Amino acid sequence: MRRKTFNKNHYKESHDGAVKAIVPWLLKQNPNYIIDSKENYLADIKIKDPDKKEQFFLELEHYKKWKSDMDAYDYFPCKVCKQDEFSVPTGKSSLEKWLKVPEERRPNFTYVTFRFDFKMVLMTPVIKVIESPRKVIPNRFDKGRPEEFYIVNKSNSKVFSMEIN
Repeated sequence: MRRKTFNKNHYKESHDGAVKAIVPWLLKQNPNYIIDSKENYLADIKIKDPDKKEQFFLELEHYKKWKSDMDAYDYFPCKVCKQDEFSVPTGKSSLEKWLKVPEERRPNFTYVTFRFDFKMVLMTPVIKVIESPRKVIPNRFDKGRPEEFYIVNKSNSKVFSMEIN
């Protein structure tokens, strides 16, 4: 399976925008969170909650095609998805590394998809992504090489506004 060619500038723009949007939102949820947004190969954001003595991880994804105001349930155009589904690429190394951690030691890990303007997100527990069926979808960047995706039911996700008042 061949994937789209990595574009460092696009990645930096998307990653920086996502971090800039989510860190203040997380701190509003809990001002005591200790947030590490230094990139590593397990997750984009690591969060420690000193009150509960636990940590959790976020994998950030920027989906520029999601442009609707409040409805996250119409934003993933996927030729093989039903109305209540969206797709996630299977080749994400962070998801694969998370699976290798023994189940009793796996941290809370959430797949976070940002709207084009970073003002809204769809959050899905990674376990729900991994448990989803896989489908091969035609690759729009290389017609001869399809890609594999998880087909995730949207009922496993929650929509949040990133706007802070």
